Amino acid sequence: MSSRIPTKAKSGRGRRFLAWLPALAWAGLIFFVSAQPKVTFQRLGFTGQALSVGGHLIVYFVLMILLVLALRASTNLSNKQVYLVAFFIVAIYGLSDEYHQSFVPGRTPTLVDWIVDLSGAVLALVVLLRWDHRQNIAKEK
Repeated sequence: MSSRIPTKAKSGRGRRFLAWLPALAWAGLIFFVSAQPKVTFQRLGFTGQALSVGGHLIVYFVLMILLVLALRASTNLSNKQVYLVAFFIVAIYGLSDEYHQSFVPGRTPTLVDWIVDLSGAVLALVVLLRWDHRQNIAKEK
């Protein structure tokens, strides 16, 4: 099994749709969790805040990676374009998630949560850029 990340569109609509399933499922999971009444970590103090921030980072880190993989497998965009489109999608989705939370009892949208979401996406971008760099070095050898 190859460790290479797919980079070009596959033929057929079915394959392109399948490439998006993980990202769509993950986005659906984010929506579902955001629709639940607030889970409070207040009793845990700093540990609870760390859990909340860590959760946001991890969730949007994964979303960014899944979006990059979907875009690489279903489009002919350059890597730079893939990263920009994926980040834009994450930013809009995170913002819409915060807005969605304004309708959920016990939840409130916060700019800080959105910034943490974007930080998770940026962290994923750093990991992906390093991965691509290493793959390019390996190809040259």
